[in-house]
Amino acid sequence: VLTDTGVVAPAGFSKLRVVHFATQAPDVDVWRTQPDFQTLITIMFPFPYRAASPYLQSTPGDWTVVVTPQGQTDTLLATGAIPVADGQSRTVVLLDQPGGGLQFVVLTDR
Repeated sequence: VLTDTGVVAPAGFSKLRVVHFATQAPDVDVWRTQPDFQTLITIMFPFPYRAASPYLQSTPGDWTVVVTPQGQTDTLLATGAIPVADGQSRTVVLLDQPGGGLQFVVLTDR
């Protein structure tokens, strides 16, 4: 069960959060870029299985999420651009990929 912890993005902004439901993943660090800041930033630390980040707010535009093994720089997953328009919110769900590895699903929250 995921609780609504600030899903509504005010006018002129977008929001994104990440939840970790990948049971087979090693301990991970989860990073993001956001429309108003294109350098990778950690989302929260630590980021254990079943963790849900708070909604992060930025201007409308493209977000990205990158997952690395905890304390390392090897990329386990990179989402590419996730467009989030003005007033919209998205959740990126990290899941096990059949046969190994990680996959993600982007949910529209609002």
